[in-house]
Amino acid sequence: MDPSVGVLLTLLRLARPVVVLFLITICVACGDTFRPVAIPIVPAPPSPAASHFVLVINGNGFGTIGNGTFNQGTSTRIDVSGDTNVGVAPLGLGPVHAALLPNSSQFYVANFLEDTVSSFAPTSIGPITTVSLPRTTVNITAVSGGGSNTSYTYTLAAGPDLQVGESIVITGITGLPNLGDNGTFTITAVVPPLFTVTNAGGVATSGQAGSGIVPSTPVFVHTTENGTVYVANYSYGTVAAISTANNVVSRMAPADPTHSTNIQNPVPQPVALAETPDGKKLYMVNLGNSSVTSINTADLSVNPIITNLNIIAPAWAVARADSARVYVLNSGSGTVSVIDTTADTVLNSVPAGPSVNCVGQPQACGFMLYDKTRTRLYVTNPASTKVVVLDASTDALNALASVDLTTAPNSVCVGGCFPVSIAVLPDGTRAYVASYQLGTDPVTGKTSISAGVTVFRTTANTITDTIALGSTDIDAANPTGCGPTVPPLTAPPMRFRLSAAASADGTRVYVSSCDLGNTSIIDTFPGTVNADSLGLQMPASASDFQPSTVNISAASPSGPNTTYNYNLISGSLSPLRVGMKMVITGMTDPANNGTFSITALGSGTFTVVNSGVAASGQNGTGIATTPQNPVFTLAGP
Repeated sequence: MDPSVGVLLTLLRLARPVVVLFLITICVACGDTFRPVAIPIVPAPPSPAASHFVLVINGNGFGTIGNGTFNQGTSTRIDVSGDTNVGVAPLGLGPVHAALLPNSSQFYVANFLEDTVSSFAPTSIGPITTVSLPRTTVNITAVSGGGSNTSYTYTLAAGPDLQVGESIVITGITGLPNLGDNGTFTITAVVPPLFTVTNAGGVATSGQAGSGIVPSTPVFVHTTENGTVYVANYSYGTVAAISTANNVVSRMAPADPTHSTNIQNPVPQPVALAETPDGKKLYMVNLGNSSVTSINTADLSVNPIITNLNIIAPAWAVARADSARVYVLNSGSGTVSVIDTTADTVLNSVPAGPSVNCVGQPQACGFMLYDKTRTRLYVTNPASTKVVVLDASTDALNALASVDLTTAPNSVCVGGCFPVSIAVLPDGTRAYVASYQLGTDPVTGKTSISAGVTVFRTTANTITDTIALGSTDIDAANPTGCGPTVPPLTAPPMRFRLSAAASADGTRVYVSSCDLGNTSIIDTFPGTVNADSLGLQMPASASDFQPSTVNISAASPSGPNTTYNYNLISGSLSPLRVGMKMVITGMTDPANNGTFSITALGSGTFTVVNSGVAASGQNGTGIATTPQNPVFTLAGP
């Protein structure tokens, strides 16, 4: 036999027990359960910027400094994913406009009634930092009237001394007939300790403790930088640069370079700002003297003033994404002008709707939105029912469409309306136009306002949907600032009666309504049943206006609603309005008590959403509070 064969057989015999042992081991192991050890990997905490949010600025009384009817405003932060109010931050008096730093770390809000800017982080409701802007304050001890002029004895309390030509707001002169000594006047002479104004209604008095203020009146906040925020001061005629590192005013620039920044210049009336995305230049739009101020942001030096035959009552400006062009909306000529940011020259002006004389009343001016996705300009004009769409890819600014809001099925603009704001989805596919109509409430006979949104697709610029947002009587008892209904105004009220903004993810459009006191949330999801429909309406915080008290005598339920019969108690200033929060107590059946929002009004009745119980011969009490007035909506990242 071959020896190699014998060796192989021997190896096979030795291997048999090894194989058997291996198989036994497998069989025994089949009944065991092996659990691998998992080492968890802790992810980094989420960035606040990853949560989409919207900020709504709410006014709380926009009376003049002279009549003293104003209160601290608030901001409401809305979480987009949950459509929830996640925080309310206190602001200053008369908040009107806001900006968010590019890195989303801080909000800045202009408070025009107290000459301050509020700053806070979007991730919390505090702490709030207040930045003071230049203003002059004087104490007044005596008044001497004569003819068309009135002289006041004063001592300087803060800021630079008074100057001829400044506009001063005088308050605190008490007693009849001395109330004529209060008001807003132009200073015609200053010989300390006296200053003189043109005021034929002045009455001589002494021993007074009045005061005078020469305000800055901040109305617009803007930046494309993280280190500096710019504020347009309507009354002072300046722009203030705020350092975000320490929240102080670091520099000032005048709208008119021949005028000192230490002296108020009420002539230019700057109402809007546009900074180029590269952060090199800032453009200030001056409604009062029909000019545009070009400013170098490196040192806040002012370039030659930009004027043109078409730049009449300019009201808004936007910068193109490449920083090479700035577009100015001219309300006084009904045009849009193209400015070359290298030479600061006007290259072209094209029609964009009818002209509007809105000097001294910026709310009556138009609005312009730049869509960088499609390189377009969208222009709304309160004097027209049409939205003008311009192609901004060339300096020709060719008109792509004029979308007539009255032609929409179920139009919210039948018989005319006032389009005042527009939002475009981030992908540029749809535009949402916020407009309002004025009418007469058939039940109360009072002037009413109805708000709505018109949706059009930007591919063909055709209207696809309309969304009614509701209506209410205009509050004529309180100085809401929603419209030019509470004279005299020492400064323009808020800019937007309706303000629209699209969320960063494009799933929602938010429209805040000053008169309705709420923010409407529109679902934009394409291809769904609820696409472009009203999701919910979020009320603003309660205002500090005097509540209205009513006696309730009966309740009549109908499905999910209950209608109450009431009488307004003597002494209540404000009649009931839709949107008011009503707290009902004292009804015999507890189901009729509670806190509700008024959804409808009748002759001596109001209706709320509440499955109540029929009742008569009641003696309940209702206390109705007015919501604050949303004035501006800003979408976060």
